[in-house]
Amino acid sequence: MATIRLSSHARKSYDKLARADKRLFARVDRALDRLAREPGAGKPLQGPLRGRRSFRVGTVRIIYRYEQSRLLVLVLEIARRQRAYG
Repeated sequence: MATIRLSSHARKSYDKLARADKRLFARVDRALDRLAREPGAGKPLQGPLRGRRSFRVGTVRIIYRYEQSRLLVLVLEIARRQRAYG
């Protein structure tokens, strides 16, 4: 099982989501648990985001990088689709 670590930016988004939308927050929380168990579950990204993966939770995307040697999932962004890739 991999360890989940949130960047400071992702942590702010995660905390804001917890206050704003409890239901969506619960879904994101379950998705992070799944990523700990299955780090390759997200879709590999291309272009300038190569090396990162995206996991979809409704309209929200979790952008992360999996460091297999350290068994670490580093969450870089939790944002609506429009903001996640920009």
